[in-house]
Amino acid sequence: MIGAMSYFGAMLLFATMRYGEQSEKERYWSRLFPALVLSVIGADLQFNVANMYVLSSLPSHQQSLAGGIFNTITKVGTAVGLGIFA
Repeated sequence: MIGAMSYFGAMLLFATMRYGEQSEKERYWSRLFPALVLSVIGADLQFNVANMYVLSSLPSHQQSLAGGIFNTITKVGTAVGLGIFA
């Protein structure tokens, strides 16, 4: 829940950023920097929680395989997402 709320807060800060009203320095410290911090907190918490959920749902002799597959899918998804949206 904390990770999802961190993502939500970060996207809310990104969405409410206005470019004409503040200088770049003020905008960075008031909106951009906190949004980036919140998105990193959200990503770290969501990844760890999802990874532990996947690993705990399998028997112990298959957990390392599941962790490897989860990590591979995460990295491939990140690469494809960045390739599409960049």
